[in-house]
Amino acid sequence: MNADSDFRWWRNNRLWLLGAAVLGVVAFVWPYRDALRESQRTDPSYPIDVAPGAWAPYEGARWRVVDAQWHEAGPGTRFKAREDAAVVIVRYEVIIDKGLSALKFDACKGRLSDAQGREWEANPGALSRYRSELPNTCGSYYERGNFERIPAPNGRPFRFEHVFLVPKSQSLRGLHPQIRMPEPNKPGTYLRFAL
Repeated sequence: MNADSDFRWWRNNRLWLLGAAVLGVVAFVWPYRDALRESQRTDPSYPIDVAPGAWAPYEGARWRVVDAQWHEAGPGTRFKAREDAAVVIVRYEVIIDKGLSALKFDACKGRLSDAQGREWEANPGALSRYRSELPNTCGSYYERGNFERIPAPNGRPFRFEHVFLVPKSQSLRGLHPQIRMPEPNKPGTYLRFAL
């Protein structure tokens, strides 16, 4: 094989080689894009910071934290959990814009984070027996007695609460309640409230 035949081989196969290179790039880029999109959906990374007591627009509604309370948990308390745990109750208010289905907001997820990056999910199984007058869903509640699901009224404040199980050494100071929607209009965004 000489240099002339090598050059001819490259020239004759240039379209095949270019196509293989393009397919190789596409084979790496598309799965990466899909994985990045899924990561933004399941673990958003762009917080919308909200000052204490302030309202924030998010996903067709206005949200705010009304109250946050810290309670001791363990034997002898109303929260049946481990002795080294505490319970944080965060009460929210949401005003859903007119024309939107309030039931869509039931998909919201609550989290609590601290300055160290630790996170706790809302309404853990260990606190499943805790009952309150406020619902723990963001867009509806169940009427006592007949178990009928009632959507939150559009255009009027609707209160709900999320309950978190945290270490007893964790105080309210430095905690940030979060509201996340599974498929936000702006991918990767969530609300992060200051207490």
